Amino acid sequence: MPDTTVYFVTNRPPGLAGASPDEAFGDALPQAAGASPPPLAFGVARVVGTDPAPGALVTGRLAALIETGTGDFSAGAKADLLSGAQDLLVFVHGFANSFADALARGAFHREWLASAARPVDSKVIVFTWPSPGTVIDGRSIVPGAFSALLALLGAELTGELKTPLARRYFLDQSNAAGSGGALARALVTLAPLFDAARRQGRRVFLLGHSMGHMAIAQAMASLPVRPGGYFDHAALAAADVDFIQ
Repeated sequence: MPDTTVYFVTNRPPGLAGASPDEAFGDALPQAAGASPPPLAFGVARVVGTDPAPGALVTGRLAALIETGTGDFSAGAKADLLSGAQDLLVFVHGFANSFADALARGAFHREWLASAARPVDSKVIVFTWPSPGTVIDGRSIVPGAFSALLALLGAELTGELKTPLARRYFLDQSNAAGSGGALARALVTLAPLFDAARRQGRRVFLLGHSMGHMAIAQAMASLPVRPGGYFDHAALAAADVDFIQ
């Protein structure tokens, strides 16, 4: 099984000093101090145990953080991203992905696309927005058990889902939308890297999944227009939004 290097950008708040790689970044949407948003974290990680073969489809696990910093990738990370002939793949994850989940899924997509019948061999950059990686908020289980039936009936009558079991979904939805500005800042920072890769004859791809499209939609609304754009191709998979203008 491959040992995958994953480059990442996140607006998640940093975890406690000495935390394990899985807990290196939190799941709350940071509140900007004053008018300036908090700096983005950039880093490099190692994911092991991925098996994208059709008979397996195994997502690996985050094994180590190689480096982290703020504001941009280090000179060494940029040099690694621009070495060789591989394309660049930017991945934005969906609902219920912890920090470790997001990096592991990014690694999976890199390996899966590289092993396809028409392979896309790439270096993956994951933008991970704050989510704890849980489907149901623990505080909602007891009230949700009692109210689920009434809530489902109410949804049939009004078209609105008000069950407490949906609390985690709506919190993730808010965090994804609230991360659009951070994603836009990340793409502006990465644009010179994309340009350098293109000058080498390489392509830059965007892969969005599920609720990650809420962050993408907000980012695209505020991105400055650039000659040639930011991506050569975009795949918007299972978009969990009503519409994207």
